[in-house]
Amino acid sequence: MNSVNIENTNASELLQNIPNCTKIGRWDASSQYWPPEYTIKAPPVASFDIFMGDAVFAYRNVQTVIIWDSGRSMLTLPP
Repeated sequence: MNSVNIENTNASELLQNIPNCTKIGRWDASSQYWPPEYTIKAPPVASFDIFMGDAVFAYRNVQTVIIWDSGRSMLTLPP
C-alpha cells in the first residue's frame, strides 16, 4: 500500500520535518520563477502554504542521504 500526504502544509512545518534543512524554496508556476526562500534564520520571507502538487526544494547543509517518510509523521490524521 502506498502512503501519500492527505493534507497541505507550510514551509515552516516542512523545514522542521526534514533533518538539517536550512531553507525551503517553491516554484511559482504562474510567473515561472523561484521566489525568495523561507529560511531557518530570521526569515525575510513569511512561511508560505504548500499545497499538494506544488514544486518545492528543500536545502540541507549536509551531503548525506536521509530516509524521510514524506512528512507522514508531521500530519494529524483523521480518526
